Amino acid sequence: MDLSYFEMLKGAKNIIEVLAGLKKGEELLIVIDTNKFQVAQLIALVARNKGINYTLAIMLMPVRNLGEESPIPIAETMKRADVIIFPTTQSLYHNHAALTVREKVARVIALSGLLPETLASPATQFNFNNFNPIVEKVADVYRKGNKIRVTSPSGTNIEAVIKGRRVDGRRRTVL
Repeated sequence: MDLSYFEMLKGAKNIIEVLAGLKKGEELLIVIDTNKFQVAQLIALVARNKGINYTLAIMLMPVRNLGEESPIPIAETMKRADVIIFPTTQSLYHNHAALTVREKVARVIALSGLLPETLASPATQFNFNNFNPIVEKVADVYRKGNKIRVTSPSGTNIEAVIKGRRVDGRRRTVL
C-alpha cells in the first residue's frame, strides 16, 4: 500500500469523527452511487474499526438533475439512521427524503463530488472543531440580527436578510 492510502484513511477518519461526530452505538447510513465504491469502502472501514454500525446503500448514478429523489428503499432506511453520509456524484442533500430526516435531527453530511484522492488532501483532514468559538459568534449574530453584510478586499459584497432565521448550533446550520 502506498502512503496516499493511509492519507485517504485519515480523511475518512476525520469525516467519521469530526464532521459526523459519530459515536459507538449510533447508526450510520452511507449512500453512494455506482461511481463511489472506493470512497464508501474507506469510510466504512473507518466506521467498522471504530465499532460503529453502518449500512451501505448503493443506487444508480442520478441521470437527471441535482436533488433527484432517493429510491424509496434508501429513503426509508434514511429514517432510521442517526447520521447519513452522501459521498455521491451529484448532491442528494436537498431532496425531499434528506430534508425530512434533517428536520428529525439526523445529521446529514453531503460530500458530493468527493474523490478518493480528496480524502488525502488537507481539506478533509482539517479539524473544524477548532472553529467552534467563531461558529458560535456567527450564530449569535444570526440570532440577534436583521441583516448581514459580507465584504472583502477582493470585491465581495453580499447582503442578506437574516431576520427570523433559526440557527441550530449543534448541527451548525442556519434554517
